[in-house]
Amino acid sequence: KCLVEFIEYEKKDYEDYINLSSAYNLKCYGILGLITINNFSFLIIITDFLDAGSINPKEKFYKISQVEFICLNSKQFDLEPLNSNENNDDELKLPFSSLKKMLSKGSFYYSNNFDITKTLQARRDKSLSDTNLNPIQDFLWNKYLINQLVNFRNNLTDLQKQKFDSCKFLNLMIRGFAQTLNTIVKFDNSYVPKNFVSLIKGNTYQDFLVSIISKIGCNKKTNILGPYGLDDGGNISNYIETEFILYNEFFSISNITIRSNLPIFYEISSNSSIKKIDINRSFEANQHSFDNHIKQSIKDFNETYVINLLSSSTKSVETDLLKLLLNHFNCFMKNNPLLQESLSLSNINYKLYQLIKSDKVKSEILFTLENPMLNFGCFILPNNDEVFSKLSNSFLNINEFNRQQTGVFRLITFQSFEKVDELYKIIIKHLIRLTLKLIYCSSVMNSRGKSYYQDYLSQNNNDLWKKILVLLHENSVQLQRILDKFNIDLKSIEKTASADEGENNKESLKNSRVFSSSLEDQKKDALVINKVILFDPISDYVNKVLMKLAKKYSYRKNITIFSGTFNVNADMYNGSLSTWLFPKENRDESGEICEYDLLPDVFLIGLEEVVELTPGQMINIDFTNKKFWEKKIGKELNSQKYVLLWSGQLGGVLLLMFVKNYQVKYIKNIESSIKKTGNFGLANKGGIALSFKYSDTKFCFITSHLAAGLNNTEERHNNYKALAKSLKFNGNKRIRDHDIIIWLGDFNYRILLSNDEVRNKIKKKEFMSLFEYDQLNQQMITGESFPYFQEFEIKFPPTYKFNKNESTYDLSEKMRIPAWTDRILNRSSNRNNLKQLTYGCSQDIKFSDHRPVYALFKSRVCVVNEAIKNEITSKLYENDIIVHNADDSLINDLEPSNNLSLPPPSSESRKWWIDGGQLVKVDLFKDKNVDISNLIINPKRPINPFEINEELDFI
Repeated sequence: KCLVEFIEYEKKDYEDYINLSSAYNLKCYGILGLITINNFSFLIIITDFLDAGSINPKEKFYKISQVEFICLNSKQFDLEPLNSNENNDDELKLPFSSLKKMLSKGSFYYSNNFDITKTLQARRDKSLSDTNLNPIQDFLWNKYLINQLVNFRNNLTDLQKQKFDSCKFLNLMIRGFAQTLNTIVKFDNSYVPKNFVSLIKGNTYQDFLVSIISKIGCNKKTNILGPYGLDDGGNISNYIETEFILYNEFFSISNITIRSNLPIFYEISSNSSIKKIDINRSFEANQHSFDNHIKQSIKDFNETYVINLLSSSTKSVETDLLKLLLNHFNCFMKNNPLLQESLSLSNINYKLYQLIKSDKVKSEILFTLENPMLNFGCFILPNNDEVFSKLSNSFLNINEFNRQQTGVFRLITFQSFEKVDELYKIIIKHLIRLTLKLIYCSSVMNSRGKSYYQDYLSQNNNDLWKKILVLLHENSVQLQRILDKFNIDLKSIEKTASADEGENNKESLKNSRVFSSSLEDQKKDALVINKVILFDPISDYVNKVLMKLAKKYSYRKNITIFSGTFNVNADMYNGSLSTWLFPKENRDESGEICEYDLLPDVFLIGLEEVVELTPGQMINIDFTNKKFWEKKIGKELNSQKYVLLWSGQLGGVLLLMFVKNYQVKYIKNIESSIKKTGNFGLANKGGIALSFKYSDTKFCFITSHLAAGLNNTEERHNNYKALAKSLKFNGNKRIRDHDIIIWLGDFNYRILLSNDEVRNKIKKKEFMSLFEYDQLNQQMITGESFPYFQEFEIKFPPTYKFNKNESTYDLSEKMRIPAWTDRILNRSSNRNNLKQLTYGCSQDIKFSDHRPVYALFKSRVCVVNEAIKNEITSKLYENDIIVHNADDSLINDLEPSNNLSLPPPSSESRKWWIDGGQLVKVDLFKDKNVDISNLIINPKRPINPFEINEELDFI
């Protein structure tokens, strides 16, 4: 155990301390972590490094070339020449010599100014107000060494975190390959638009940084590398995530691709006479881990396109493995119908020489992968929003969501990593070319006077493609060098491994396990390796006091939220929306809109079918309609008083959030997520989710458009489940992890009665009777769709389907049955934190075949004054009494007490696990003289139990 504290250098007396830099004659460029070996605790520091590259001028990464182990609890190693070479370390039989040798081999990389375990897209998805460090554990090779230091750092105040980070103590380490090269992209002057020429100051090219970062996964408990498959947790050997990044002053482009071994249980064994692939699990056991592995991939990347490179030759050793893979794949698709649209498989069955030399084969591959390439795309990050918006006619085809990479290619192989490398070259070159053409394009006129889009990239961009090939080659060589230490080539399976080779593999395996997620199982090895436990009593004490003082820096207040959903039928309406946005509840007695202070604090607007849901529109979406509705609703709300804080479009679905200008300061951690649920991965159906914090209260708003059709209840149910599972945010936060949730949209649920019955009940305003046959109501009662969500009582007629510009329900040939397709649901972690006030629709807005629906909510939020909280925290840390009394008495005070007071025993009427001594059963009738035998539930009571009324419960 080690006691840790973070204090200013000048406030500590160092008389009894040893200056490590002077004593050991070495430089320290950062800490990799702490480890205990044979009861000796060591601090691992970086003593030398090489510049490897930079994703952009601010985000640099380095290759570790030398490390040192500093013992914290013994002088035994202080007398040794710690700057000695590896051979001396071995001769001295230092317990850390093998680990030091591995870390200094040049296959480990780190950065001290960005989280190298995360992709560019993941880092940019993180909210700027989230100051915690949350590295991706899958690729953090020193997680066993450093996670406690990361937790210590995350417990500091924001100001302390800034100071801590400026010292560059902590270094997150990956293993694999990382490098950057400089290049240029040239343009064809005959097509370059004038506004772009001025942006690049008359040049015919732009400078770029091109980088590649390959990260080897380290989640598998054993056999991280080598000829092995899955483990019980669904982790796999040779799992490598490769990110390719292009940067210039205007934008960055990033693409992620995954490669790995075959995702089943297997290993290669050998003896003097036989080669063998051991499938050491039953099909059922294999399937369980296979399912976990694929589900995790879908969870991480939304969609996964598996490219199988196994040979189908009957003479190949891979044949049985290929059959097994296909069986597992088919079984997964059968057992997981909701995930079928998120998983695809293609077999690329070509020889290595064909992938290298045959242009025909390359064309066939690109034809096969064309749709997922267009669908997944690359992540595009504007580095200069103003300049970026001027490029390519304001980017007709690029908005917030199709600037994201929405799926990943997954390359699966068995010992043939050369084929993976060649296929990756084909894919990444084509993706980069497509993305650059998308960005560098302009509208030109043909001879007939019609406009079309033409890219203005030069055909002579040899330097770009040359640098890309150099990086891909270096990446391949480095990864192969790492894997060669573990992999057994198929040709050598027949040979008996020498004793030396076996010993080397054992040592390498032991080293790799040091940085895996489980090191407790080291008893069989000569070294006993354990974690160093960090104890931070001061921070623990400060946090404990802060909880008690919460009322000094926080308070609760109510805010109002208007939520509205409207299927606008691809129309751009110029009339007034006032009766929808400002219903009677937002008006005074004279019918005028209330004063600003009485209006809702937040307007949440979900629009469906803002464009026609044709395949062409879904692939190349025109955002003209999006801009129209942003401007239209903003004008209705008065843009001087409301700010459009966020907007996003997915296909025909548009989500807008307007906030009162003085409320903006409370909103932080804004994140978004999307999920397509349409056929063939199109965005004609799907959902958008928005997550944010109003001070200390977590909100999630979702708008969605579900499958249409009277008989498609099951498909709508599957749409809901797909959205609930796939819509996620930074840190794997889900919809259910929020305090307040409002889900609205065109859910398309219908009424299970005949057309005549429905229309007659509408005329009689028998909405409660009609609601009993509503599909969504029935699904929610059974808990199938939207479990734990609530809906206010519906007291308005069905909102679909009307004849356009009329008050008459559909009289067309199809004569669709009227239905409440447009709905607003809510959910809260505490029912006292969200109260619905109204639920209605606007009958006089008739341009669409739907009617707009609205709901008004009152939400109770917790507001934290961060300045006061930080001031209190600083005073607690600066308090000399606390700092100097972090002794055993304080430690004992913070540790759990064994003297627990137990509650009184249970009785027939009270149970110890029910709070406050409440009765076990609810006593509905306080008056014991009442004859309850003839009482029935009052049918006149409203269906919503929270609605205020004067009706008796029983009559």
